[in-house]
Amino acid sequence: MTPLKEEFVELDEDYCGIIKMGNGDEAQIEGKGIVMIRTPEEDGGFRITLSETLFVPDLECALMSVSRLTDKGLDVMFTCERGVVLDNDELIFRVKKDDRVYVVNTADIRSKNFNIEQKNGMD
Repeated sequence: MTPLKEEFVELDEDYCGIIKMGNGDEAQIEGKGIVMIRTPEEDGGFRITLSETLFVPDLECALMSVSRLTDKGLDVMFTCERGVVLDNDELIFRVKKDDRVYVVNTADIRSKNFNIEQKNGMD
């Protein structure tokens, strides 16, 4: 989920609904589409394509579903301060804990052209 419309490379704004957050709050879904996370060319030009991403303008920041990553066959491991996402023991990206969330720094993405797709559901 992301609040940033400009992150979408494809967006179906006819898709709408309500999503319930972990804290019980609800937010309006105003579209669904494809987001591409890219690193600068000087950092290798790596990218991850996230399909079925929800456009939720009221979010404070983008959120990535751990269950979508593991459903795709990736290994996700967390410690109290850091986390890693691996594909067959190859590092895809690292996350660092900031307050109560783990933050993805796109400069840390290590796998070219990795796709995360969802077949059904809204994760």
